[in-house]
Order: sequence, then structure tokens, then C-alpha cells
Amino acid sequence: MSRTACSRWVTVRRSLSLCLVGLAIGCLDLQAPATCAGQDTEAEAPSRVAGRTLDQWRGELESNSEVARLRAVKSLASFGDASVDALVAAMDDSSEAVRYWAASALGDLGQSATSARPTLIACLEKSESEAERLSLSYALLRTLPTDEDDVAESIKQDPAFATLLAGLRHEERSHVMCSADFLGRLGPAGSAAVELLETVYYENHADENPIRKADADYHLSGACLNALRAINPRWQPTRFAQ
Repeated sequence: MSRTACSRWVTVRRSLSLCLVGLAIGCLDLQAPATCAGQDTEAEAPSRVAGRTLDQWRGELESNSEVARLRAVKSLASFGDASVDALVAAMDDSSEAVRYWAASALGDLGQSATSARPTLIACLEKSESEAERLSLSYALLRTLPTDEDDVAESIKQDPAFATLLAGLRHEERSHVMCSADFLGRLGPAGSAAVELLETVYYENHADENPIRKADADYHLSGACLNALRAINPRWQPTRFAQ
């Protein structure tokens, strides 16, 4: 394998690890469910998550183990507003994966984490990781200080939204899937992404588009389908219908 090919493979593996490591940790059911933009919940925060208090999870951010720190950022958001400061602190972690999931968690907290925006913006300005930039963009969109009636238009006009849309056309499929996931997590407020999500869905769904069956990718079509139904629960495929 050439040096160029090796370098490219390392980059792909690093991008995939951000999603896959987090998903594996997510199987522990430690993370609070994501809410849609403009639909933040006011449920009472638990005193413990997986047997640990907020301070105990915060302490795990000082661990020498990257896995332990990843568990911490995947757990802290369950404590609601009280976790914002700890998650902001995690944005200074040496691990790209920890920063990725800390930004994702801040985004899931929505406008409760508006105070994190200066840190998120600073991280976006210096980040050289495309995967991390997707997570940061999602967090910035979810923490926009805007009225519920204006949130969809505000998101549409924000440069971070363009970053997520561009991710749907990225050459690396892991980036496409992450972008679709983040756009879906915007909920109805991400309605401006529907057209491009539909395009990527149809391009990669063999049953919907037999002409492209040879290079269809059901993982990508599935990610886009999930996003489309998160934005509009009534969405149904119509193209190529007989």
C-alpha cells in the first residue's frame, strides 16, 4: 500500500472511530435522549446516572483513559442544564473523539447550553477535523438563541447549517451518515434539509432507483430516511412509485 493510500486509510479510520466508539458506549444507555430544536424538555434531572453523581462523572473527565472520558461526556448530558459547564470543559480535551461527543451532548441540550456558544465557535475556528466540525455545527444550530417561531429560518440562514448540508455530499460515507443524523436531530426545525436528504436517499436506495442499483448504499439511504422521518414523521418515499 502506498504512503498516500495509508494516510487516507488512517483518516477514514479516525472519522469512523468518532461515530463507532461513541455508538458502542451509547449501548450502555447512558446518554439522555436527544430532543428536537424548539422542543427542549423540562424533565427533572436525575441525581445519579449509571450509579454516579454529576460530580463523579465530572471527575472522570480528568481520567487518563480516553474510554473513561468518553463515558463521562456521554453521561453528563443526562443531568440537564447542570452539565453544561462540565461539557464545555470537555471541549478542551486532547481527544478528538471526546470533543466530538461533548459538542454533540451540548447540542442535545439545546438552548439550555446557549452559554457554550463562545467555546463552540472558538473550537470550530481552529478545528482541522471534518467530523468534529459537523458535531460543532450541530451544537451551534441547536443552541441558537432564537424564538421557537423563528428557529427554522434562523437555522437555515446559519453557516453551520451549510456545513451539515455539505457533509451529505462528502466523499466519506461516515461523514454523510453523521450529517444525516445531526440534521435529523434538528427535528422539524431542519426542514430546509429535506430536499437534499431526499436526493441522497433516492440515489442510494436500490428499490427506489433501480438504475443505480449497482452503487446503491442502504446504510446511507437508511440514515437519510431516519433523518427525513425525524424532521417530518409523515414523510414517505414517492419517487419511482408505480
